[in-house]
Amino acid sequence: MADVPKAGRHFVALARPSHDLPDSKNALQRAVGNQGMMRLANSHISLAPSHGTADTVAPRVTVSQSAPDDRIMRAPAEPYVRQINVDLNSPQNVTLDWQGIPPDEARSKFRCSTGKGYGDPDDPPGICNRGCCTTGTNPCASPFDQPKSSGSCCTPVGHFFIQSKEREHPVEGGTIPFWMYFYSTRGIAVHEYSPVDGTPLSHGCVRLDSVNAEMLFNHSYVNTTRVSVSGTATPACPTATGVACGKAAANEAGGPPQQQEASAGGGREETDAGA
Repeated sequence: MADVPKAGRHFVALARPSHDLPDSKNALQRAVGNQGMMRLANSHISLAPSHGTADTVAPRVTVSQSAPDDRIMRAPAEPYVRQINVDLNSPQNVTLDWQGIPPDEARSKFRCSTGKGYGDPDDPPGICNRGCCTTGTNPCASPFDQPKSSGSCCTPVGHFFIQSKEREHPVEGGTIPFWMYFYSTRGIAVHEYSPVDGTPLSHGCVRLDSVNAEMLFNHSYVNTTRVSVSGTATPACPTATGVACGKAAANEAGGPPQQQEASAGGGREETDAGA
C-alpha cells in the first residue's frame, strides 16, 4: 500500500501523470513545462493531500497568485548593455557591448574621465589618502589601481557588475544624476559629471557626459551588466593649483606635504561627491 501523504510535507507535482491532473493543472504544466513545474513546487505552491483511499490519494496543488520568486532570474528585454568597457589609457574612453541591436540614438564608444589618484585642496578629510601629487610620478600605477587600494582615488581595474542604480544620487549640496555603483565597497560608480575630457579627473568614479550617462543608465541592468576596467591611467600633476607636492604646496596648505596627506586619511571612501 502506498504511503499516505501527510499535511505539511512537500511533494513533487509531477509524480502524478499529467493526464490524471485536473484540466487547470494540465494547462499549467503545458504552459510552463516540467522545469517550470519543479520551480513552482519549490517556491509558490502549497501541497496538501486530497481525500481518498491510500491507493489513489495524490497531492492537491494550489498555485499562489503572488509575484514570481526573485530567485528565478529573468533576462532583461533586448536591447541592453551586456558589458561596459572602461579604457584607462589616454585618451580615456568607454565602449559598449550590446545584447541585441542597439537603439539608433545609442553610441557604442565615447570619452570618460576616471580617478586621478589625489585629492583637491577643498576636499573633505578622508576622501583621498593623498592630498598632493608629484610631477613625473604616476599616482595611479599599481598597486594603487587595485580594487582593495582603499583611499587611492584611482579607478580600480578588474571585472565587476552593476550593483545598484540611482537616477539621482544624494550628495552634500545636491545630487549626481544617473549613478550606477559597480564597486560600492569604495563608493566607485559610473555617473554623469562635468567636466569629461578623456583624462583622469575624478576621485575614482567613471565620469560621463549627460547624454551618454543617461543612455547607459537606461540600458544597463543590476547584476546583469558587467563593467570591465583595463589599462593604466596617467594623471597629470597640474601646477599652481595647490595639489603639487613640494614647497609651494606646503606653503599653501600651512604645513609640510606629509601632514596634508595625513589629514586626508580619515577613513572615508572615495566618491565623486567632492569633485
